Amino acid sequence: MVLANGADPFIPPIPGLRELDGVWTNREATGMKAEPRRMLVLGGGLVGVEMAQAVRRLGGEVALVGRSLLAREPARLGGALGDVLKRDGVELHLGTRGAAARREGDDYVPELAPGPRGPTSSSPGATPNAPSAPSRSTPTPTTTR
Repeated sequence: MVLANGADPFIPPIPGLRELDGVWTNREATGMKAEPRRMLVLGGGLVGVEMAQAVRRLGGEVALVGRSLLAREPARLGGALGDVLKRDGVELHLGTRGAAARREGDDYVPELAPGPRGPTSSSPGATPNAPSAPSRSTPTPTTTR
């Protein structure tokens, strides 16, 4: 699991996340020696998108979670990037946020919930994938390094 949610390494206050061993920030991700088999990226900004695309193109499975893609850029840019990422095989969960995280054996198991504005995206090329009811959370595919 990679946390790519800002310029400085930051672990967001997601229940269970801080207690997990082996969670990477952008610092650890850029120093990887081999691509992970599966990776979940929290954050749709420049660093998160770059990590997601790099690992996917190296052969790893990648899911990216965030409110939108490149939120500080024009929406059409995020939409075009979403199209490319989907075409490359990156699984997009936009309009969502991390709700909880735990470990089951060697796998990380994140749970997603709708973001502050619900499961929508300012990136027209990306398909939101989040529960419709705010009280529910949906487990996503497990992620291992």
